[in-house]
Amino acid sequence: MLDTNVDIKPHWLGLANIPVSGTEMTPGSVYFCLSAGKKHAPALIDSICNRNDAPHLIGLCSPEDLFRGYDDDAEQLLEKCLSEKCKRVHFWHDPEQKIPATASALLRDLKKMSPAKPALYIIFIKASAFPSDQHPKLNNVLAAWQKWARKYNHSVLFLCHGEIKTLESAALHSNSYLSGLTSFYALDASHYRYFIHFWGSSNSVVADQEYLLVTNTVGSLEAMDIPAEHTAHSDFSPDSNVSNGGIYTTTSIANEISSELQVSVSVASNNLIMNSIEELGNATVIFACASPSEVVELATMTYQLRSRYKHKIKILIRENVQCLRYADEEFLLKAGASQIIPYIITTTRLISQIEAIRGDQLRRKLPPTLYGLLESRQTSDYRGYAEPHTFAATVGKTMDAQRYSGIEHILVRFEPLRGITMEQSLNLCHIKRDGDLITVCRGFIYIFLHACRLNNVAIALKNSLLLPVQDSFGSQSIIHDADDIIAELELIDLSTDGIPADIGQKLLASNPEKNQKNGGNKRISVTLANPYVINQG
Repeated sequence: MLDTNVDIKPHWLGLANIPVSGTEMTPGSVYFCLSAGKKHAPALIDSICNRNDAPHLIGLCSPEDLFRGYDDDAEQLLEKCLSEKCKRVHFWHDPEQKIPATASALLRDLKKMSPAKPALYIIFIKASAFPSDQHPKLNNVLAAWQKWARKYNHSVLFLCHGEIKTLESAALHSNSYLSGLTSFYALDASHYRYFIHFWGSSNSVVADQEYLLVTNTVGSLEAMDIPAEHTAHSDFSPDSNVSNGGIYTTTSIANEISSELQVSVSVASNNLIMNSIEELGNATVIFACASPSEVVELATMTYQLRSRYKHKIKILIRENVQCLRYADEEFLLKAGASQIIPYIITTTRLISQIEAIRGDQLRRKLPPTLYGLLESRQTSDYRGYAEPHTFAATVGKTMDAQRYSGIEHILVRFEPLRGITMEQSLNLCHIKRDGDLITVCRGFIYIFLHACRLNNVAIALKNSLLLPVQDSFGSQSIIHDADDIIAELELIDLSTDGIPADIGQKLLASNPEKNQKNGGNKRISVTLANPYVINQG
């Protein structure tokens, strides 16, 4: 029997900076969190575990399926979380595939187990495990889960991934059985748009709330403080009385320009610029950029400042190291940046450009909302190694979209050095950017550089290879014409050789550079806590 001599406490999503009413999970309730991909899963599971005492996790899949597709950092985070922070980790899967992996089948087996004390159950599941095409059947499934949760005072959180649009629409009509429904949209590797369709806590219900989530330094998720500002009807008419305001920037840029220009405020980071000023007026704000991973946050801060101060403020993005592709630059300009200053600009030219722009006023219109801006960014859900057929199909779809987006892409074909195996050559590659893809076939290594101009190939390859190109490969061919890329994809698609996807991904993930960053220690494989296949019958 259920042990009732325990306190019935609410559980929490663990997302920092979101109001309690949007994160609390009450006992006896069922919640959905939907996402087309599963990039957010390690960080979200870790965030939940950090706020709750030993939840249970069930994967409606094999352990290999749960861990497939993550980079080293995300995989380590998930391994540590499941082995150290979860009370039980179960996997429901039928190796012979005689029984369909459905939410109903999982519940039937859960009912056969001894009832546990009230707990939080995190269930990693494909959206297709629910009968989303028929509302009455979905209602029946959710009603059964709700009844089970209420009987034992469990909180149930379904992390659904895959084709979620149909399920999302159906779940909105099943709100009498669901206490919460949210959606995740990946903006890049560490930023997500988080939308609360509705969420019921013990005190209130919230609905139609949006947040920008970022992965913090410890790998958990937190919401950025984004004011709900709209700019569709903002007044961007010119003002003839614009004067030069103060300069607000980071310490590194201040050290570079302070000999010639008076800096009003210099702080250690871009975020501190936002926190250290109350009224800018006609100021010039200069953000520093040293990594592509900073683009979304820079765009968010730029949009916030531009929404508040309109045309008067000047916002410059200084590239400290060569890291921005032209799609990133266009995105930052769309967010309201006055100018992007490349890393090759010397200090003297930098000072001249700052002086030249301080009397200017922005004339460009902004997207009507911040989330409209974020969703307009040209991103992709794939990254890393793919088998030749998958590589050709994925890149082919991207090339088809190029006709409408105007975004350029590059395909680079490498021939390995003599005496070096394909596996050794692949181990020299470290794909870090969403949209970039790599495969091996026909005796070549192919790297697809998403949203990359021809004159940016060198820096893109520098960021994608452990060693210089001449030290990594025997020869290279850069294919930039769209028709030539399509022709090469046809040859790749017909290829019958290559390296399996799981091996190829591990070769990329085992890059020596990452081991050096982790102190040179070899990763220790962690066994998941209490792995268990729920009996079927």
